[in-house]
Amino acid sequence: MPSPKELKRQHARAKNVRREQFKRARNASVRSTVRRLVRRARTAVDAGDATAGEAVRAAQSALDSAARRGIIPRNAAARRLGRLVKRQRAAEEAA
Repeated sequence: MPSPKELKRQHARAKNVRREQFKRARNASVRSTVRRLVRRARTAVDAGDATAGEAVRAAQSALDSAARRGIIPRNAAARRLGRLVKRQRAAEEAA
């Protein structure tokens, strides 16, 4: 028979597993949304769409939000956004 302390640890461990599963599912959803918005912004910029600026702003918002919540690293978000904006400026200059 496990001691009372061991029972408490088992209960806490089970609760942590449940919590991690919930977080993992939510983080996966946010990460896929970020990827989708960045991809959409990149294609809009490359195609020279008039909605490219709007798409880049949506991607920026998603990246900043994910970084703020710790879902993706802050530097990774800054790097992706920097590359996206650089691509957008180069496309605007070429046009």
